[in-house]
Amino acid sequence: MKLRKLVENLRIDNKAVLKLFRRSDLLALVSYTENFGYVAVEAMAAKVPVLLSENVGVCDAVREDGPGLVVPVDEEAIANALMRDAF
Repeated sequence: MKLRKLVENLRIDNKAVLKLFRRSDLLALVSYTENFGYVAVEAMAAKVPVLLSENVGVCDAVREDGPGLVVPVDEEAIANALMRDAF
């Protein structure tokens, strides 16, 4: 509930989120456990490439539809992916 109040006070609406996505070069969502990863779906809908760890629920969609890259949950693999110009 505190987060909802913060968002409301900051006046972050869907249009503002879309604008932020469109200004982004990449969304990185790496996690040991992430059931779905809705933010990654939003980023892909805004045509923002994503870097996901293989534990994120939507990683199969990235493998099939792109744009993006799926990496193991490993610091070196994540760092290497971020340093590549694969996006």
